[in-house]
Amino acid sequence: MQPAKRLLIWSHEFSHELRDALAQLGFEVVALAQGALAGTLSLSLFELYYGSERIQALGASESRYGALSSEQVRDYSRCVGRLGFVPFNQDYYSYLGGMLALADMEDWAQRHAQIARDVLLGLRIDEVWFFCVPHLGLDNQMALAANQLGCKVLVLRQLPFIAKFDFEAYVGERKQPAAALAFAPWTSGAAPPDLFYMAPPVVRSLWRSWPERACFAVRRALRPGGWRAVIRRLFLGAVERDWWLLVSWLEWCDRRLRPVAGVRQEQRRQWRIGAASRRIVQLDSVSEPFVYFGLHYEPEANTDVYGGSYANQPDALEAILASLPGGWRVLVKENPRQRYLRRSEAFYQRLLRDPRLSFVPDATPAATLLDRCAVAASLAGTLGYESIQRGRASVYFGDPWYAGLPGAVRFVSGLDWQAVSQQRVPPAELDAALNQRLSGAADGVVVPRYDALLTHSQGWRSEAQRTALSLVSISRAVEKPEDPQ
Repeated sequence: MQPAKRLLIWSHEFSHELRDALAQLGFEVVALAQGALAGTLSLSLFELYYGSERIQALGASESRYGALSSEQVRDYSRCVGRLGFVPFNQDYYSYLGGMLALADMEDWAQRHAQIARDVLLGLRIDEVWFFCVPHLGLDNQMALAANQLGCKVLVLRQLPFIAKFDFEAYVGERKQPAAALAFAPWTSGAAPPDLFYMAPPVVRSLWRSWPERACFAVRRALRPGGWRAVIRRLFLGAVERDWWLLVSWLEWCDRRLRPVAGVRQEQRRQWRIGAASRRIVQLDSVSEPFVYFGLHYEPEANTDVYGGSYANQPDALEAILASLPGGWRVLVKENPRQRYLRRSEAFYQRLLRDPRLSFVPDATPAATLLDRCAVAASLAGTLGYESIQRGRASVYFGDPWYAGLPGAVRFVSGLDWQAVSQQRVPPAELDAALNQRLSGAADGVVVPRYDALLTHSQGWRSEAQRTALSLVSISRAVEKPEDPQ
């Protein structure tokens, strides 16, 4: 009997059911990064960020990570720039922005790559599976370290369709093709996407929720170290309500976060100034043909990773303007979930330079813009699929999941926007193409929140067996170069 494959899985949430299903198939989950699971070694983001005695005890520190390329440092910088921590809490993270000075970025990139290498060597990991594309800086460095050590790496991408996900496999930095695999056929064709993840967060007023919160605070504060959970809840509640003075004060009280409290306050000030300077037009006043560009929420994987060379959205907008036909313009809609990160005064000033670019009011319905525009454009956003699902072509700049479907047009220099605007997508053609596309996607749920798409009520854990079978099939179909054929 062959020994079990030793896995490090990077996922913010994991289940006993999936761990046990993988074990039955000969795959041992040795460690879980970012998430926590009783009975499995769990490495928090804080521990992977700062290191720990536990990681040092793995005994791999004599093995050094090689030099990083400028492209690797840039990718790391964009991703780690979103990652922060909740005051006084070493187990919980926030997306309020990074804590690294630009001058120190290369050193931290090297340090985090070394921590990742120590973990992989010390735990004798065979394969690393990312249940979401690496996009937090730390997981980017884990992927690099795994590739350098020759570990098999799986990168998974949940699709906005019921229990289907994409996969890519790498060995030694080389993408490896998987042998032909049989997954459940998709026969439902194209349908409007379920944008459940765009629903605004429900924030209850303090007046309605204070008794519950007070009881929670008292119970947690009585436990050893429980005050950290109280601070966490207070901090995240303040963020949801945009109580930035309280947020800044809590950050200032934590020694590790104190240096960035003032920086984030200045970022928010620049965001307000920049947003107020936008050139806004009412859609009813626009008579020219226009390209509708929906801004991504930032920071997120769709820009920092799937955006590729256009990860910075103003670069894509400037490329559109440089290739736009005479008499056309660009209308931009801000993402409704966007906050101050990645929207500085400089961001808006870049977009003000060309009078052909304007913003529409934030309340303008996206459906109305899709109906009125000549062409919809995005880095990798779902609005591109929404456009072709309506029968009209769209332009993408990055690596969206719908690339290759009829009507999905990759941006190239000198693109003929007029010709793209005249393309139509027959529904039957799109149905057939999507059926073929999704029939080749794996079965299961690797991102727990996508259980919102399931047609039954048991939740994502009920998909554990099916997900495990898919993952093991993918891994076994990808042979390492030194493996016997």
